[in-house]
Amino acid sequence: MNSLWQDVRFGLRLFEKSPGATLVAIVALALGIGANATVFTIANGFLLRNLPFAGSSRIVYIAATRGDEDEGRGVSYPDFLDYQREATSFETEPASPARANSLGAFSRFDVDLSDNVSLPNQYKGARMSPNAFALIGQRPVLGRDFTAEDALPSSPKVAILAFGLWKSRYDGDPSVIGSTIRVNEEPTIVIGVMGPGLRFPGDSSLWIPLTPEGNWRRRSYRALTMFGRLAPHATIDSARAELTTLARNLERRYPETDKGLEVRLESFNDFFVGQDTRSTLFALAGAVGFVLLIACGNVANLLLARAVLRERELSVRAALGAGRGRLVRQLLVESLLLSLAGGTAGTVLGIWGVRLFRGASLGRRGRRLSTTLVTAELALAFVLLSGAGLMIRSFVKMAMTPVGANTGHLMSMDVLLRPAKYPTLASQISFYAELQARVASLPGVVSVGMASNLPGDGWTDFYYEPEGRSPIDPRRRPQTGGVVISPSYFSLLDVGAIRGRVFTGDDGRNGAHVLVVNRSFAQRCWPGQDAIGKRLRVVEREAGAPPGAAQPWFTVVGVVPDIVQNDVSQGLHDPLVYLPYIELPQREMVVGARTVVPPESLANDFRRALQALDPDMPVTDLRTLDQLLWERTWKWRIYGGMFSLFAALALLLAAVGLYSVLAHSINQRVPEIGVRIALGASRRDILQLAFAAGLKQIAAGLLLGLLASLLTMRLLAAMLVGVQPSDPLTLLTVSGVLLLAGLLGIAIPARRALDIDPAVALRHE
Repeated sequence: MNSLWQDVRFGLRLFEKSPGATLVAIVALALGIGANATVFTIANGFLLRNLPFAGSSRIVYIAATRGDEDEGRGVSYPDFLDYQREATSFETEPASPARANSLGAFSRFDVDLSDNVSLPNQYKGARMSPNAFALIGQRPVLGRDFTAEDALPSSPKVAILAFGLWKSRYDGDPSVIGSTIRVNEEPTIVIGVMGPGLRFPGDSSLWIPLTPEGNWRRRSYRALTMFGRLAPHATIDSARAELTTLARNLERRYPETDKGLEVRLESFNDFFVGQDTRSTLFALAGAVGFVLLIACGNVANLLLARAVLRERELSVRAALGAGRGRLVRQLLVESLLLSLAGGTAGTVLGIWGVRLFRGASLGRRGRRLSTTLVTAELALAFVLLSGAGLMIRSFVKMAMTPVGANTGHLMSMDVLLRPAKYPTLASQISFYAELQARVASLPGVVSVGMASNLPGDGWTDFYYEPEGRSPIDPRRRPQTGGVVISPSYFSLLDVGAIRGRVFTGDDGRNGAHVLVVNRSFAQRCWPGQDAIGKRLRVVEREAGAPPGAAQPWFTVVGVVPDIVQNDVSQGLHDPLVYLPYIELPQREMVVGARTVVPPESLANDFRRALQALDPDMPVTDLRTLDQLLWERTWKWRIYGGMFSLFAALALLLAAVGLYSVLAHSINQRVPEIGVRIALGASRRDILQLAFAAGLKQIAAGLLLGLLASLLTMRLLAAMLVGVQPSDPLTLLTVSGVLLLAGLLGIAIPARRALDIDPAVALRHE
C-alpha cells in the first residue's frame, strides 16, 4: 500500500506538471460519458423499460388488423372471449386456474373527471377486464380490485385510481374510498387505489371495468387490446402461431366480421413505442457513441504522446532495478486517476496505451496508431455532422412551409360533449352555439369559429364519390381528409375563397347540401376544370358505409387556398374537403377566437365561459394556434438540437485531436526542422511539411466519413422532411466545415514550426 500511495503521488505530480493535457483528457471523457448517460437515460425510458412489476418482460400485447383496409388494431369483445377460452400459451390468473382467465383486455379512453374537490380535469383512462390487475400480479394498496360482478351492466359504476392521481387530486386521503366522483358525467364509486408507479396500460390515471354492453357486444366493433403473460413453455413466436390458428378458426365461423383478420402479438416496447421514435433514439445512441469514441481517441493519443516523452525516464527506472510489473503499475495508477476524474471509459484505453509500451520507444507503430485514431475521429465527426445537418434542414423546411392561414393571436380549446349529458344532435348544436356566443362576448375577442381540427392537427377521413364517374368498387373507393367547420371558420383564419364563396349561416339549413374544397382537391378531382357546381357524395370512413344512393349529393360552392392541415412537420398541402357543422355535427370540436390582446391573457376567461355552461366539463388543450404548430415540431427541435450538440462536441474533439497529434509530431521533428531551416528551407517549405501529414489525415477522414454517412443516415429517413438521407448540399457543407476545422487544427502547430530557431533546434536533444 505504501508503494501504491507513492505511485498515486507521483502520478498527481505528473498531472500538475502538464495541466493542459490533463484537463483536455478529463474534459473529453466527461463530455463523452455525460452525453452517453443523457441519451441512455432517454432511450432507457422508451426502449428498455418494462412495467414496474416482476416478470413484466413476459407480458405481451395482442391486436388484430385487416391489412387490405387498414382498419386499426382492435379486437372485438366476443372475439376476446373466444381467445380466452381457447388459448393455451398464457399463464392463468393465480387465484383462478381456469383457462378463461388466461387473457385480459383493455381499451384506452379520455376521462373527464369532476367532483366536489377540485376543478374538472381530463386524464388518461382505461376500461379493463375484471381480471386484468390479477393477471399482472398487482393489487390495490388501498381498497379492493375489480370483480366479475363490477362488469355487469346492472352493477353500480366503480373506478380505481392511480397512486399519482390519488396524491395530487385528493392529497392521499384514504376516505376517498367509497366516495362518488363523476367519470364522463356518470356517478362512479371509487373502490381502490393502485400502488406507486403503476400506470398500466400506457399512461393511465384511472380505470373502470369493461362492461359488455352496447357496441361492445358487436363482433364487428374492434376496439380492444388483449394482453397476457406467456406461459413458461411458450415464446412470442409459438404464441403468435397458436393465435393465428385461432384467428383462422374464427374466420371460418364468422366470415362476415372476421374475414382477413391477422393477429399481431408484440412486446411492451414494440406495442407502445413507434418505429420512428425507436429508429431516432437508436440513431441518437449511435451518435453519442461516436462522441465517446472520439473522446477516447483523444485520450489514447494523449497517453501515447506522454509515453514517448517519458521514454528516457522509464528506461532509467528500469536500469535502476524497477521491474516490468512496477513500471506497468505506475502507468496504470496514472490511468486510473484520469479515469476517476473524467470517467471509467478512459481506463481501458489507458491500459491499452500502457501495453503498447515495451520499456522502449513506440516508434513508427505509435505514430501509425495516432494517425489512425485521428482519421477515425474525423470520420465519426462527419457522420454526426451529417445527421445534425439533415435534421436542421428538415426543421428549416418545416419552418419555411407556409401554413396558408393567419396563425397569430388565435386562442383555442378542445371541447368534447359526452353522450350521457348531450344525447341528441339538437343538444350538441345548441351547446356549441351558446359557447361560441359567450366566447365572442369576451373583451378583446374579434372573431370566433370552430372546427373538428385546426391547421396542423389532422383531419377526419372521408370516402368520396364524384358525380358522373363509373361505380366504384367499395374496396377501392378513394379517400380524402375532411374538416367540419362553422360558417365563421375561414373568417377566423383570415382565409378567403379563390373561387366561389365560403359558407354562410344558411348553408345546411335550407335543404341544399354544400361543401368547400381546397385547391389541391379541386385539381386532383377535376383537373383542368372549374370545381364550382360539381357534386360529390362523401361519408366519414369511421361510419363504415360506402357512398351510395342513401348519401346526399354535396355541391361545391367554393375553392379555398391550401392550408397545412396534417401534421405540420410534413409541410404538405393535402387535398381537403370542408363541410358545414350543421351537416355533420361532431361531439368533439375545437373552438377558436382571434383576439386583439395577447391570447394567453384570456385563458381564464375561456375556462369561465365553458364552465358557466357546464361546471363538470374540463377545459382541455387550451393553447394558441402558434403553440399547437410549435408543439407539432417538438421531435425535430429536440432531436435536431441534440444531434447538433453532439456534432459540435465531436467537431471540437476531432479538431483538438488533430491538433494534438500534429503538435506532438512537430515537437518530435524539431531537430529535423531546425536542420532544414539551417540549410536554407523557406517558410513555404516548412508550411508544406507541416500541412502535408495533416491534409492526408483530413482527406482520409472525409472519405471514410462520407461512406459511413451514406450507409448510416438511412436510419433517419423516417424523421426527415423534404430532405433525402444523401442530400448533396448537406454532405458538401459538412465536408467544408470539417475541412475548415481540420485546417485550423493544422495551422497552429504549423505556425509554431515557422518560429523554430535553428540554433535552439540543433541543441534540442
